[in-house]
Amino acid sequence: MPEVPPYSGPGGQAEPDPARSGGPEADPVPGTTPAITLTPGTTPSPSGGRTPATTPRGRVSSHRKGCGGPALERWEYWWGINKDSYLWSPRRIHSGPTVVKEFDLGKGDDANVVLDTVAPTRAALMADLLPVCDSALESGVCDTRIAAILSLGKLKHSSVLTKLLQSLRDPCPTVRASAAIAMGIHGDPMVIPILSDIVADSKSGRMIVKRSSVDLPARCYAAAGLGLTGSELALEPLLKALSLPAKFIDVSLSAAVALGALAHPEAVPVLARVVMSGSSERRLRAHALAALGRIGDRSVLGLAHKYMEDTDADIRRSAIIACGLLAEPRDVQVVQSLRTIAEQGRDPLSCNWALIALGEVGGPQSRKSLLRVLHTETSSRRVFAALGLGIQHFDGVGDPRDVQLVRRVFLDVRSASDKGGLAIALGLMNDRDAIPHLLALVESRSGPELRGHAVVALALVDAFEAEPLVRTVLREHGKPQLSWDTARSLGRLGGRTTVRALVRGVRIGSDQEMELHGAVLSLGYMGDQSAVESLCKLALNHKTSSLHRVSAIQALGFLADRAGTSSAVPRLYELKRHCNYGLQFPALNGFMSFL
Repeated sequence: MPEVPPYSGPGGQAEPDPARSGGPEADPVPGTTPAITLTPGTTPSPSGGRTPATTPRGRVSSHRKGCGGPALERWEYWWGINKDSYLWSPRRIHSGPTVVKEFDLGKGDDANVVLDTVAPTRAALMADLLPVCDSALESGVCDTRIAAILSLGKLKHSSVLTKLLQSLRDPCPTVRASAAIAMGIHGDPMVIPILSDIVADSKSGRMIVKRSSVDLPARCYAAAGLGLTGSELALEPLLKALSLPAKFIDVSLSAAVALGALAHPEAVPVLARVVMSGSSERRLRAHALAALGRIGDRSVLGLAHKYMEDTDADIRRSAIIACGLLAEPRDVQVVQSLRTIAEQGRDPLSCNWALIALGEVGGPQSRKSLLRVLHTETSSRRVFAALGLGIQHFDGVGDPRDVQLVRRVFLDVRSASDKGGLAIALGLMNDRDAIPHLLALVESRSGPELRGHAVVALALVDAFEAEPLVRTVLREHGKPQLSWDTARSLGRLGGRTTVRALVRGVRIGSDQEMELHGAVLSLGYMGDQSAVESLCKLALNHKTSSLHRVSAIQALGFLADRAGTSSAVPRLYELKRHCNYGLQFPALNGFMSFL
């Protein structure tokens, strides 16, 4: 994996990673894609690279060409942070006993293989995944250990807690931080006092990590872990963390984000006081305001509306996020304020987020502004307007007439970036009439980013007839972003035939890094238990590259996400969904990089 600058947030000191200095697998994993971005402290770039953690004051500057990816005001960045809410959909899988006749490639005809598409149970997955993770935890590569730790957390079984506790003492700081997140994903009530002591840097917390003091990254990620537990017991330690001394502001900021993920109504009064307090740090006020929106208590809608006029741009942006999540079409004044910002505002991020907020609020007045921007703007702002209309349709409240309007703009636009965003909007609108145009884009000589967006759009409209073409695209070489988009899309489109083909590919292997990587991730996203055996063999194969081993462990983690449910968005995504990514800090960058 590419080298990552060490964590250097306020009050914390960077620590060396022993895995980088030697050992049997100490080399960084080469050629990763966004789907393999595990190391906390970096921000995932929608174009496939990594972006610097923060600028000196905690604000993130716009990225220019050659500096790591699109600017924050581009639609690709918003989609990269929030897409999982839309892509992680119910699968065509069922629960129950599987009927699988194993086949040995190269030995006879496999034409009569019976391969049902069945989600694994956690109990069945445990027996296969535990040996894989035990082996991975002995690896000299941090990313391999991180992948194992996250997958163990997703199993949600009491037997793995000891392994997670031991990982809190790992010599690598990023592994320790990941163990705290994994404990939160696990969610057992017994992890709450452990994470609470780590957040507080108490005597007990220091004993847990076996250090003279708990390092700042571990405290931040332990706060995030508390938010992921979803337990009322996590509320008190998170609220206490909001008032830590200024030198530990990163912990307080992490606690604010975690409270948004926890979404407990009793946090509302405390967060509201933080927002209104003139003595609170401005970044904390902004993230507390966004957390109020994510909790969803409409009693603070008036407060959020008030701060849409604040002199601080970051607080205004958080207010826009909150109003989009809290307001309804009947909230006339709030809708009008959002419309004014969307149509007349000068701050690109605020304008774009106001367009998304109007999509979330819905209603005829919101639609008017979205259509006006769609038809009058020539910049990428029109893409946000189309995405806002797409969100309305995705939520089941869109106007059918809008689909044809967006499709017309999609066909006329020449910018590759804008066309990709409009393709995503058509996907959100479930525009099946756009399928021939999307297929033509995938088959064209367009750039890999645009073709990848077309593939995702096909998945969003459940264009199952496109599955053979999408599977072909997966085999293209040297295009990491296209490989990731295709893998993710096959997770929605693929059925029995796809599973068989991908299992075959994993068993045979490939000389092309990204081809095998994409196949492995696709099997994980599809959530079919028939892939478990092949993924485990790949993960345990020390002769293959670290990239493929990590990919296989991640895919097994995706299977654990699917176990027991076919539709719920994994809790891990709650840390970044609807966050104010214009106001980043090192730990938030890490939250956004996790899978």
